[in-house]
Amino acid sequence: ISDEMIEMRLLYTIFCGMLFNKRRELGSLEDMDTGMVEVLGMQQGPLGLMRKLGKTQLKAQIQHLEKVAGPRFEPALADLL
Repeated sequence: ISDEMIEMRLLYTIFCGMLFNKRRELGSLEDMDTGMVEVLGMQQGPLGLMRKLGKTQLKAQIQHLEKVAGPRFEPALADLL
């Protein structure tokens, strides 16, 4: 596995985790974003990164990860953005 794929899998695990938690109504994306920035010391939060990608690109990348890494990456989550 390439370093780029590892980075992508880690980042998209955060994205999918936030979207999954939104679906379960565990908090707002904005609140989760603030928490991730604080905990991980990110310069830009995951919500900003997802919005920058846009739903179409986000969904395409999650679909790719679903194919290569398994069903824990759920493309339908992108619709929650």
